[in-house]
Amino acid sequence: MRLGRDEIALWTLDLAGCAAPECLSPEERARADATLAPEPRRRRIGARVALRRVLGGYLGVAPAEVPILTDPLGKPRLERGPAFNLSHSEDVMLLAVGDAAAIGVDLDLRGRLDGDWRGVARTAFSEDEQRQLEAMPEGARAEAAVRCWVRKEAYAKARGAGFAYGFKSFTVRTAEAGAGSLLIEDLQDPGATGAWRLRDIDAPSSFVASLAHSRDAARIQHRQLSELNP
Repeated sequence: MRLGRDEIALWTLDLAGCAAPECLSPEERARADATLAPEPRRRRIGARVALRRVLGGYLGVAPAEVPILTDPLGKPRLERGPAFNLSHSEDVMLLAVGDAAAIGVDLDLRGRLDGDWRGVARTAFSEDEQRQLEAMPEGARAEAAVRCWVRKEAYAKARGAGFAYGFKSFTVRTAEAGAGSLLIEDLQDPGATGAWRLRDIDAPSSFVASLAHSRDAARIQHRQLSELNP
């Protein structure tokens, strides 16, 4: 497989169909075994197997031979090869692989914040984002909060820090996506709105998802695990 210039391949993967744990490294197996509940353990293994299968396709090596490294914040990366980022919820996983300096992707269930969206907003959302949500009709706020969370996660992951980036220090749009980037402001990086792009992406009907990437990539190609050789 090859990536086109300025292209991001967005893989939608079913973790229920990802087996072959023998391709995992001893460290990956140990981390999975540390997960006591059976379903999270199965999904953790499936996500890592899927990641190795896809990256192996781009690198031209067997899944077990993919040289995945981990940075100090726990983010997996390749020393040489395309940028990538993944997110999974339930049995759905999104994996973005691209010809870009940096990529972040996030996926979540639409109803995850139905119980206490305000609690999450107070902890993680900027004051402007909270005002945007409060201005919406009551019935729209919980799902909009999930969209806001997913957009913020994707951007913070692209910046390489995840939640440690400081979720209150930047602002995204909370309304339905329109034209242009969803990033409004980043107090840590005043030039971010011109250097980064944040957009919503297609996901299965029960989920919402967003993708953030540096401006040197623009085209998205949707891919499925069935395109890989078993």
